[in-house]
Amino acid sequence: MKQRNLHKHLIWWLTFLVLHGYHYSFAGKIVVSLNHPRFNNLNTAIEFAQPHDTILVKPGLYYGNVLIDKPVYLLGEEGAIISAPTDTGDAVKLIADSCLIRGFIIRGGGHQRLHDNAGLKIFKAHHNVVEDCFFEDNLFGIYLYSSHYNIIRRVTIHGRDNEPEEDRGNGIHLHDSRNNHLDSLHIYGARDGIYFDFADSNYTSNSLIERVRYGLHFMYSDYDLFEYNFFRHNVAGVALMYSDRGLTFRYNIFAHNIGYRAYGVLYKDVRHALSEYNLVVDNTTGLFFDMSHYNVVRYNLIAQSGVAIRYYLSSEGSVFYQNNFIDNLSNLVTSGGGVRVKWYDERNQKGNYWSDFHGYDLDGDGISDIPHRIQGIFDQLQGDYPFFRLYLYSPAAQALIFAERLFPFIK
Repeated sequence: MKQRNLHKHLIWWLTFLVLHGYHYSFAGKIVVSLNHPRFNNLNTAIEFAQPHDTILVKPGLYYGNVLIDKPVYLLGEEGAIISAPTDTGDAVKLIADSCLIRGFIIRGGGHQRLHDNAGLKIFKAHHNVVEDCFFEDNLFGIYLYSSHYNIIRRVTIHGRDNEPEEDRGNGIHLHDSRNNHLDSLHIYGARDGIYFDFADSNYTSNSLIERVRYGLHFMYSDYDLFEYNFFRHNVAGVALMYSDRGLTFRYNIFAHNIGYRAYGVLYKDVRHALSEYNLVVDNTTGLFFDMSHYNVVRYNLIAQSGVAIRYYLSSEGSVFYQNNFIDNLSNLVTSGGGVRVKWYDERNQKGNYWSDFHGYDLDGDGISDIPHRIQGIFDQLQGDYPFFRLYLYSPAAQALIFAERLFPFIK
């Protein structure tokens, strides 16, 4: 009797929902394979699918520019490849919310920079997940346009490194997109690894970015955080540009960024950025500052670089404390104006460790009893005359450095 009443109530509620405009659908599954009589291409399967259906794609090469315009779960078995024509369009374009794309090799797409052709374009779409995919031979690997709260993880992107740098797109490009989470990526051979363009409050973590121009490139983007990443063999590990507040990075490695005008971290017109617990090692220049003010650099290791810090054009108000500067050829090179920074924390009077310090600590408190002169006369000369660096270890340069130590008034 109780079970019969339950059935009556269930039928009554379903009737009520239908009559009042509530439509419930139960998610189904569509299997796509090359030899299926109907579902042998992705666009047909997506067109037929209902919201929140699962589309399982069997191994094979599927051609076409795929459009995802409804919330579906697109799952590729190992060997499922989406390949687009290389003259125009995106390999996959996503314009729906709450989708999942997993397990594909995505290649091709156009060369039209005016239209930002991409392997995957996420266009005004939110709360999507892209994972376990491999992108190759795309202009842009993934392009997010006005798209928020998306997750991209465990993705590899191989840029068009057989083309000149100016003809390549970025591995991932975010324009006017915020609160996205980028995790466990491997990006190489693109122009820039990840480009943030007016893209606030994004998070990047646990990624390896190599053999690009800039590993991460921030333009007019605030409150972004990146941590636990490895940037190597780039022109710059990270370029921070034209941001006013809230850029934070910690627990990253910037290594082996070697070459003319190569940097571990590049600051260009940046304010109120925080760098902490990073390893900056074996770079031509560890940290470069140009017109950048009120930044905090603390608890970092800057080691074995040509120049640890290069300061240009009257950057002021920044503070460096409790960093370790070890075995750099030059610790500080300045040029183009006065440099007004602090080398200690006023609250606890903590400074930095310099491996080239030749002073003494008689009371054994771990703090030098005399100030350490960070920049020598030869460091100042090479800031204004870079070619002087060719004579860094010449007898004349060493004699000048030795004389400066004996006669401090030489400054």
